[in-house]
Amino acid sequence: FEQGADAQSFFLLLHGHVRAAKTTPTGEQIVVRYVAPGETFGLAMAIGAAHYPATAMAVDDSVVLIWPNSAWPRLIERFPALAANTMQT
Repeated sequence: FEQGADAQSFFLLLHGHVRAAKTTPTGEQIVVRYVAPGETFGLAMAIGAAHYPATAMAVDDSVVLIWPNSAWPRLIERFPALAANTMQT
């Protein structure tokens, strides 16, 4: 996903690595996070954002699970630790 795009999904990295970077108003690219296997990312709705705050790009061959944002309430109800881990990240 790209910075500023409508945040419609969230992701779980199963294999590989993903880099999340923001572009500043002056055009500089700042890496804000490296995602490791087992971590969620792209959870803009968890922070109340309607758009992705950064661009995510696979650093190497990666496998990612994708869910629509509508699945988030059911997942955190069933797995409360998911919400806690996401907020810590």
